[in-house]
Amino acid sequence: MVSMGATVFAREAQMIARRLLPSVLGGLLLAFFCQSATAQGAPPVLRGTVTSDREGAMEGVLVSARRQGSAITVTVVSDAKGEYAFPAGRLEPGAYQLAIRASGYGLDGAGTIEIAAGSPATADLRLKPVPVTSDQLTNSEWLTSAPGPDELKRGLLNCTDCHSAQRIFESKHTRDEFLQVFDRMGGYYSGASDLQPQRLVGDHRRPPVNPAMAQSFADYLAALNLSAKPVHGFDLKTNPRPTGRATPSSSPNTRWRERKSSPTTSSSTPTAACGSRTSASSCCPSSIPTPAG
Repeated sequence: MVSMGATVFAREAQMIARRLLPSVLGGLLLAFFCQSATAQGAPPVLRGTVTSDREGAMEGVLVSARRQGSAITVTVVSDAKGEYAFPAGRLEPGAYQLAIRASGYGLDGAGTIEIAAGSPATADLRLKPVPVTSDQLTNSEWLTSAPGPDELKRGLLNCTDCHSAQRIFESKHTRDEFLQVFDRMGGYYSGASDLQPQRLVGDHRRPPVNPAMAQSFADYLAALNLSAKPVHGFDLKTNPRPTGRATPSSSPNTRWRERKSSPTTSSSTPTAACGSRTSASSCCPSSIPTPAG
């Protein structure tokens, strides 16, 4: 039996907690907003310009920074003057590998930078023309590049919930193997990936590929991938880089996005906003074994 003294003590503790909770929460919120204001007023931890001989200052180039040994990649975009800036507090001190995404361009140089504590760094990036390769394409660019009717292409939208379109177009699955993939992918959560494959529990399944179009969809994908040929039979098309309101003004509060990936994953091309090329479901590519479920 609980004693009266213990009951009174518990009630008093609850009353004290109720009185202190607003003060504690208020203090935490104040600290958060003060820290945010300080970060916004601080100069960028890393900034520079992106240029090329062909275009001069380049707008709409994705610039990514990844610290050596880290799984976090932070990406910003260059403005109309070709300037980019990583906000204060987004990059910790250390050695970083810089990467860019601009279709038809590559970094002219190593792209490494050392960021010291309390000392803003500058890295002006020079780009050189390079051939457009499949690993530069976003999901939307793959769908634009691939020939075929929209009703079949529309079926790929569900696939990109878990992985990139590149994994499909560069696979070597035959028609029959794609039919098996359709069945297998129904056992994964929407949004699963090779970094975190998530099987549905028990007998639960995702909505299947429409049986009325499964055969034609499998034929379509097998005709476009690399199952019967070493290269694609269509030209790779790229979208224009973002300009105007789609890019930030040159300021410490520039837009940025953060992505976490496997520490063993290396890519010279940042992820575009519409889909990751390094994220892929283990249910589709034949090169990655399906985890036991």
